Amino acid sequence: MNNTFNIEDHFKTISTNREIKIEDILKELESISNEDELVILLDQNYNTLIDKNNIIEIIDYIKNNFLDNNDLFLLSNHHDNIEKIKVIDSNFNLNFYETASPIGFNCGVTTVSKWKEIFSKIEKTIYLKDIFSPRIKAISSYPRIFYPKLENKIRDISAYNQWRPVEKFGRKIPNTHKYSFWWFILTCIISLIVVLYLLKKIPKNRFYKINKDNNVVVI
Repeated sequence: MNNTFNIEDHFKTISTNREIKIEDILKELESISNEDELVILLDQNYNTLIDKNNIIEIIDYIKNNFLDNNDLFLLSNHHDNIEKIKVIDSNFNLNFYETASPIGFNCGVTTVSKWKEIFSKIEKTIYLKDIFSPRIKAISSYPRIFYPKLENKIRDISAYNQWRPVEKFGRKIPNTHKYSFWWFILTCIISLIVVLYLLKKIPKNRFYKINKDNNVVVI
């Protein structure tokens, strides 16, 4: 008896990977007549530890509680800004939060119409993080519902990290370039003053000669 749980048996799912292009996903979305139907984009290299009954409940919970007022739920995202996220709910041993600026996602769920809008925005941007908040309102969870399979050794190592290192977020790196010139000038002035002072303190070489009156004089 086969007890393997396939999420595709319960929800409309589009399987993705790095080689699948946006236009291919859009073609599949266009083939779905109901614009309000829930669709899960699921990376082939991702998996979940959540059991069958809970995953169905969680997806239904997401649909009923988050998707009316948000564009997308990220089932797996990476390198989000942990300093700016906002926790809005907790259930199923998960913390649900408003995302800030994740640099990528591999699994997500929303309606057909919202997927189309999202991909139209993705096609017009270079950096995925730039389309989130405020252009795309997305919710996610900690821990992630889907995670990359370790055995597949995903090339993008950042996908294994839900958060980017804190020091890279929010805190402005001081712009020291505009000060460096003045520090250089100040250092030069101080150095010149020190040199002049030392020159005055160091005894000078003295030379003597005898004048026509047979007197010794200092030159």
